Parts: sequence; C-alpha cells; structure tokens
Amino acid sequence: MGSGPGSSPVGWTSLGSVPATQGATASGISLPIDIPDIPLTVGQVTGVAVKFTGVGPRYFGTGTPALSVYSDANLSLTTGDVRTIPFTTGGSFFSSRALVGSLTYTLAAPPTVYCTAKLTSNGCTPAIAFSGTPSATAGSGFVVSASNVRNNKNGLLVYGNSGASALPFQGGTMCVNPPTRRAPYQNSYGSHPTLPPDCTGTYSIDMNAFAVGALGGTPTPWLATPGSVINCQWWGRDPGFAVPDASMLTDGLEYTVGI
Repeated sequence: MGSGPGSSPVGWTSLGSVPATQGATASGISLPIDIPDIPLTVGQVTGVAVKFTGVGPRYFGTGTPALSVYSDANLSLTTGDVRTIPFTTGGSFFSSRALVGSLTYTLAAPPTVYCTAKLTSNGCTPAIAFSGTPSATAGSGFVVSASNVRNNKNGLLVYGNSGASALPFQGGTMCVNPPTRRAPYQNSYGSHPTLPPDCTGTYSIDMNAFAVGALGGTPTPWLATPGSVINCQWWGRDPGFAVPDASMLTDGLEYTVGI
C-alpha cells in the first residue's frame, strides 16, 4: 500500500512501472509485469493486489517475517501482505511474501498562478488565489477565489482545459485558452453600494463542489476527471471603463484534478 504524507505538494501522485517477476519453474526466466498507473491524492492510502491465474510468482520472504516498508519524503510503500483471493480483510493470510521489482512515481505540479491581471478603473490589481486540494471525488475542499476587485459587481470564473494563454481581451489579458466555459455568476459585495467604489469585493467558488454539480450551472465532465489540467481566471464588471472594455480580470490559475 502507498500513501502520500501531508507534506507532499498539493495534487495527485501517479504510481507506475511496477514490474514483478514470474517464472514457470524455479529456474525459469523472470518476466516483467507492468501494473497500470494509480493516481493518489495527498494523504491517501490505497492497496494493490495482483492475482495470478497460472503458475505462482517468484517471490522472497518465506516463513513469517514482518512486512517490508519502504518510504521517502513523498511516499510510503508496504509490501509482503499475502492473502487468499479475494484480497480482503477477511482473507486467510499466507506467510508474508514480496515480489521482486521496482517502483517509479511522479509528483503532480501544485496549482500555479500565472499571467497578468488587468488594473481596475480605480487603480486596483485583482488577484486570483486558491486553497485546498483539487479532487474529482471529494465533493468540496478546493476553493478558487479573487480579491481586490471592485465592490458590488457581478462576476464569474472562466475556465477551460485547452491550456494557458495571454490573449488581448477587453483591455486586459485573457489567461485561459479558448474554448472557455463559465461558472455561475456571483456578486463581489464588499463596501456598501452607497459608498464610493473601492476594491473590497471578492469572488469565491469551490471547484470540487461545482465539478460534481452541487453549485448549479453546467460543469463540464472533465472538471471531475482525474488528471485533467484546468486553467481558470476571474472576470467581473467594471463600469468605470467604456464598453467593450468595461470589465476587470484577475491573473490565471492552472491546476490538475486529483481523484
């Protein structure tokens, strides 16, 4: 079983290229067995069982030694747990055994802020930010927000899965490569609307919740697909600019959806 400690970068980890050995006889030629990649979120514990339908595998660890544990700063791997099929907590134990092989893994990049925000008409720089971990199954816990935006103005999150861009757009920069989609509208609130315009407004959306349909709108399936790379950016109204440039834009955020 493998688990990623809390100190690992935000994102998901892929376990791959896990060859074991298999021989028809004690002196047979060992052949590699490639186990498909397994995506893991930070802190997740998962188990992997290999079922052999023909002759059994070559292994070491006869008798009753303790299970073997290998770990580094990112991953902890426990091997040698051998049980009857199916591999469940109710299965009968054999003597602990370990397959001969190797393990490689790749850490997914954490969410990254990029691109350039557009100054509001009253001189503020809107800023995108995030908290939590992007996940296709958690149902909540990954919040994408914007601060330093004009108060009491409607806005929304623009997102896509076609990569980053830096395209001229409404007097600023569109950081999301088209085609783009939109999350539901919301109000920035902030200072009371009877006061002079300022930059106390904020936007916020939990993208894990939005991805599974909990916040309305029409989320795309790839928002809840592990491994999808998402780019997003906040857009809001700014009537201090003349049409068609009457908008405010944050910088962009890129993140990878975990499981």
